[in-house]
Amino acid sequence: MVSIKSKVDLIPSSQRIGNQCGLTDCTLLSEVCSLGNINLVKMLLETLNNPNPNKRIQVNKVWSRKHPVEHALKNGHCEIAKLLLSATDSNGLKIVQPIHCKGLVEDQCRYGSDSEFMKFLLLETDFGSTLKDVKYSPLHLACQDADIVKVLLSHPDIDINCCFEGSTPLMEACSNGNPNVVRVLLQTLNAKYIDNSRTVKVNVQNDQGDTALHLACQSVGLWDDQCFEVVKLLLDTLELQDINKRVKLDLKNNKGQTALEVARNNNLRFVNYEKIRKYWEHEESPGLLPLESIISLLEKGSQK
Repeated sequence: MVSIKSKVDLIPSSQRIGNQCGLTDCTLLSEVCSLGNINLVKMLLETLNNPNPNKRIQVNKVWSRKHPVEHALKNGHCEIAKLLLSATDSNGLKIVQPIHCKGLVEDQCRYGSDSEFMKFLLLETDFGSTLKDVKYSPLHLACQDADIVKVLLSHPDIDINCCFEGSTPLMEACSNGNPNVVRVLLQTLNAKYIDNSRTVKVNVQNDQGDTALHLACQSVGLWDDQCFEVVKLLLDTLELQDINKRVKLDLKNNKGQTALEVARNNNLRFVNYEKIRKYWEHEESPGLLPLESIISLLEKGSQK
């Protein structure tokens, strides 16, 4: 078997590529992409201009069930992936189309990606058009990476409140205890969008009746510091002028529990419950708790 190094050694110049490297060999471009030698990739792509089709590199040949673009990305070579995705034929049409790399957007969201590459992928190629057809919600998959979430939110086909298996992206981020992603999603509350799909809804309830705040309180204890920060971020919405954008503390899940009751029942460090109950019963602000008092209670609990 010819090794990767042997194949690379066979490419001293673009003149010899078509004669000695077997351009129809599905492993060649994938192996060069895995190596990360962008100059060799450029040399191979130059053969696309050769009038003899037998001397052109087969860009969309799959090796080990992966497209050359995927091999490049797997090894961290984003610039090579960009180069392949930008390659055009003699008619100026992109050679690599979504049909050749099914699941590319989903994989980049799920396993993490360079945010600049993701921006390129969605805005400068045809892959942005696949967002409506993906099997899994890209925002849900990307809820571990705030930078990727920012890029996704810049695309017009992304619905920030889309439900996947009964959960919104905000719920997913709260369940994961990821304050950076929660912060990015909540920042849309301060923007002025005409389209409601661009502004996060903080009080959506899932099939169990839980809101994002319920889920954040349930997660405390697994991701203590992060989840306390998430709870604080959600409670910050109580300062917004638009009451429709504020988190509702009186919503109950299917078990009849508010988020605070969930926290208390799970022994998740909400302290001085009687003081909280008195705030609930305050005639001047029914159903709302003073933001400073809740944050103070959370901070005291986190030190125990």
